[in-house]
Amino acid sequence: MGPYASKQETRKLVHTARVALMHSARLAVGASLFVFSLAAAAQGTAPADSTPPPANDNAAQAQPAEAMPSNRAHNHRKAMRHAMHSTSDQASTQGDHAYRRALRACVTQSDAERDSCLDNAIEQFGRNT
Repeated sequence: MGPYASKQETRKLVHTARVALMHSARLAVGASLFVFSLAAAAQGTAPADSTPPPANDNAAQAQPAEAMPSNRAHNHRKAMRHAMHSTSDQASTQGDHAYRRALRACVTQSDAERDSCLDNAIEQFGRNT
């Protein structure tokens, strides 16, 4: 025997280390789940004498000040989505619809006629894309 462990001893040590690591990982996951379940249970409980929150539209005014930044961000995102949709609606004018109809008509034609039809549609509606 020398200063080094045999292959069998090394395998035993590696196996023992893997088992220990697996048990410690299970313990960590279990402890995390326990802490999360306690936190969820604490959020779900309310005192028996508490009154339910108001069910009217003025509930946003009754919210604490720290909740307002998220409401402001939500309202901003909502306004930006609305602006984006209204801009795209304005871009869909009658000219766009006519251009699209002309392109659809070109697609139904034969290969020989399709290229000239597309060129004519682009020239007629002044599109370069």
